[in-house]
Amino acid sequence: MKIELRLTADEIIYCENKTNLTLAMTPTDVGRDKWPTYSIMLDVCDKVMSKAKQLNRKQSLFDAKKKHKMSFKFHEAYTLHEYLDAFSEKETDPYKQNLARKIIAQLNQKLA
Repeated sequence: MKIELRLTADEIIYCENKTNLTLAMTPTDVGRDKWPTYSIMLDVCDKVMSKAKQLNRKQSLFDAKKKHKMSFKFHEAYTLHEYLDAFSEKETDPYKQNLARKIIAQLNQKLA
């Protein structure tokens, strides 16, 4: 089952910044019971990073509000939701909190 998200460039870059933290970890840093989640997040990282790289190459001032489509498999979207939900509680910048809330709200609607 595919989950289609429509995200702005800022939201995609926020996701990229947060998912990059996963790349800094190794399987030994993550407990054995979290390995499946870690593996799924690596796939999500690849998708988000490729989309962010694509946006960075061709972004202009007129594309700031444009929404870009990203598709995830159900388990990837669920894992991204749980991951961003955990990080949004620790976010101190109000703008980033708002970005996280928007992404989480969209994921909630699609996953329900």
